[in-house]
Amino acid sequence: MILIALASLAGAATIKVDPEGKTGPKTIGAAVLSARDGDLVMIPEGSFRESLRIDKNITLEGPGAEVGGYGQTVFTLAAKGATLRNLTIKNSGQYPLVVMEADNTMLLGCRLSEGAAGAAAYGQSTVMDNDIRATTDGVRAFGAAVVGNNSISGALGTGIAAVGARAEIRENNVSDCGTGIDLAAENIATGNRVEDSNLGIRARAYGIILDDNSCQGNRIAGIYLENATSAQVIGNLLHGNGNGIMLKTSTGILLRDNKATANAYGISMKGSGNNTLSGNVLENNTCHLRVEPEKIGDLRVLTPQISIDPAFNQSIDQTNIADGSPVCYLVGQRDRAIREACGFVGLIGCLNVTVQDQHVGNGSPGIMIVGSKHCRLLNCSASDSEKAVYILDSQECLIHEVQARNCDVGFWVGRSQEIYLEDCRAESCRQSGYRLEGARSAAVRGSWAESCLEGIYMIDALSCQVIGCSILSNQEIGLHLMRAHRAVLRDNLVSRNGDGISITGSNAASVSGNRILDNLQAGIMLAQTKGGTLEENLASGNREGIFLQGSSDLLVAGNNLSTNTRYGLRMSMTVSSNLTDNRLAFNGLAGASLTDCQENRIYHNDFVNNGGALGQNAVDNGNNQWDQGPQIGGNYWSDHHVLGNPGSSARSILSHGTDRYPFQDPGGWRI
Repeated sequence: MILIALASLAGAATIKVDPEGKTGPKTIGAAVLSARDGDLVMIPEGSFRESLRIDKNITLEGPGAEVGGYGQTVFTLAAKGATLRNLTIKNSGQYPLVVMEADNTMLLGCRLSEGAAGAAAYGQSTVMDNDIRATTDGVRAFGAAVVGNNSISGALGTGIAAVGARAEIRENNVSDCGTGIDLAAENIATGNRVEDSNLGIRARAYGIILDDNSCQGNRIAGIYLENATSAQVIGNLLHGNGNGIMLKTSTGILLRDNKATANAYGISMKGSGNNTLSGNVLENNTCHLRVEPEKIGDLRVLTPQISIDPAFNQSIDQTNIADGSPVCYLVGQRDRAIREACGFVGLIGCLNVTVQDQHVGNGSPGIMIVGSKHCRLLNCSASDSEKAVYILDSQECLIHEVQARNCDVGFWVGRSQEIYLEDCRAESCRQSGYRLEGARSAAVRGSWAESCLEGIYMIDALSCQVIGCSILSNQEIGLHLMRAHRAVLRDNLVSRNGDGISITGSNAASVSGNRILDNLQAGIMLAQTKGGTLEENLASGNREGIFLQGSSDLLVAGNNLSTNTRYGLRMSMTVSSNLTDNRLAFNGLAGASLTDCQENRIYHNDFVNNGGALGQNAVDNGNNQWDQGPQIGGNYWSDHHVLGNPGSSARSILSHGTDRYPFQDPGGWRI
């Protein structure tokens, strides 16, 4: 056997291509035709236009040679051991530049460009040390190929696409591609550097191993696992990506000893449960850790039953570090307290757990409570997070003296009941300071919402309360209710917002004892609302004190609506409501303006010096009652003097309507 191998080696020849035909074959094809297994074909400097099928175990080499296919595959390696080395290969149009059909074929140290793919590698091929530029795909590996130490850039599709199983993608530099490396089967990617692509490394199969890769500046994600299972992601560096590591609908993934820095999200898991995280380091990311279901479901479904989406079921131990502190992610624990400093806090399916004195930042969210009961957050803060505090599908939890600053949402309560936020503070939130969505019997008490887009927002909520809060300088709406029925808003200070209190489609609200001052638009606005009371509120310095639109069956009583720039009370298409014992004084255009309103009862109100020089205390173009007969009487009018409480000298309302029994004294019905 040894003698046969030596004889074969001794018989190997070097065939030199000579375009002039003096010392060797004139074309590469002619040289290949004359070569035997083991021969070396040397190609001189110069340009060649050929499309060749190599069906012999030979090597083609030419450091200065440029071989172009002009719209066709340039080389097809159809024999075991066929090798291309140190060639410039280009211009195959819609076809791969090199097709490696047989096992043990090699593409080494070549420069490839201007093709649908640099190389299409089937079987056990080797693609090493090549420079591949401006192709649709760099390398397509359909079998157990080894793709290593290549430089691949500018691929419109994928730098390296491993379609077949057991490919090894090692120590490549891939940049400026659609997807840097795409693994669609049981492959290994190790030691690669992937930069400035849409996706760095994408994995979407069973059993993939990603270790010691560096992914930087990739727009969507450095490492992206989609529908993957039982993968290992170990020891990777993720810097400056959209997501450092992103898992989407992937399970059984091991994330260990990765370092994610300066990404938008360090580690993001969406619809991906039963994964294990240990030893990961998260630093200087906009948000360190994100765990969320694929779909959150209908938040309008209010049920007392606690449920937990499987996406929250993760094994995340305290060897994971966020900005120098351990990640505290508790699943199914009970009767314990967390007081040690954490970089992220998650309570999943917990009972009677207290979290105290935590100060976290850069979270998505900072602190999360999911499917838990009787839990408490005490004296904590969260800043620079998407949601400072995130509560979902939980019951009977207390959030006390917690601060949220510079977050998208300060406190988010979704599909939960009896959640009590007391003495909390939300400042400079880009969306809502507090958002209660699908909440039931929740309360915000003694808390602050300041300099947010909206202060407190309730939507699809039931029987929730806002009591004794300060809601200040929010850009759009201070206190916003949308389909939030039977809400109680009491004793709040609502000042310097866009709108003060805005209530839409929220029946049976109780709004009482609030001070609503100096808001740019309406102090209180009710729209498409049935039932409810507005009592003993002070609305001053707003555009309108109270604005009622398309509503019915309201009680507006005992409010002080004074010194608003336009109207004390403005009503449009509102019916069957009682307006009584209110003071409307010194408002800019009119005390009360009713447009297209019917069957409202307006009596026992003080109208004092409204409308400036025009003297318009009230305007009405509809069919409404401005008194309740001679015994009960009508209203007091500063511009209409009568004798008696009530008197009998009728007062006409501008446009339409008459108060037949006005009073001579302010509040004369009380005398």
